[in-house]
Amino acid sequence: LKDGDIIGIVTNQQGGFCSHVGLAIRTEDGVMRFMHASTNYKKVVIDKSVSEYLNSFKYHAGILIGRPLEIAETVTDPAKYQANLEALLKKK
Repeated sequence: LKDGDIIGIVTNQQGGFCSHVGLAIRTEDGVMRFMHASTNYKKVVIDKSVSEYLNSFKYHAGILIGRPLEIAETVTDPAKYQANLEALLKKK
């Protein structure tokens, strides 16, 4: 796992695939933790280590990982943004 990876918690309960989603965050102590919106605390929390979080619920079957791509360039010019958008739409 890398800092900022998107973690989908896979459930073994019928009727769903991912029961929860959060981010992987490496804290100052070097531990990879699960940052998510907590139902219990009613706010976003940096929770236990990812493995501890997974093992704390019997219906967690594993995780799916999404890794955002690095941003190659930030476009601030409106004309360039519009040209890029039009080029992307033509590819469809």
